[in-house]
Amino acid sequence: MKILFYDEMHGDKKEILTKVSEDLVQKGYVKASFKEALLKRETEFPTGLDLGDGIAIALPHTDTIHVNEEIMVIIIPSNQVKFALMDDPTKDVSVSVIFLLLIKDPQGYTKFLSKLVSIFQTDLFKSAIKNRDIKKIQELIEPLIQFR
Repeated sequence: MKILFYDEMHGDKKEILTKVSEDLVQKGYVKASFKEALLKRETEFPTGLDLGDGIAIALPHTDTIHVNEEIMVIIIPSNQVKFALMDDPTKDVSVSVIFLLLIKDPQGYTKFLSKLVSIFQTDLFKSAIKNRDIKKIQELIEPLIQFR
């Protein structure tokens, strides 16, 4: 699995996810149905995750049937973007980095997500998110992708 970066994305959650989805369709990574499915799932099952210390990320995804090729998409918005919290959808969190996971195997998705969540709690990862350090984020994520 490879990593694809989108840096300095402008807009709100819907605008950013729409722009990235349309680009992913053009590049053949996802099916035409991906964008609508992603936005619908994010509304129904929010993915904002508060890591503490004023640091938050989002993990939007959708059903595997909309994915052509497995890839990790890391989106760095130009400004923090509001996402509803995963564990309390009535509250929003300001997200610095969006991890869009394109996984074809539903069981593999769950295993991969648990590996990702384990590094999200480390001080090194939190520091990389806070500083929007793309190289450090990639360095921390790549070993998980290679041994998925």
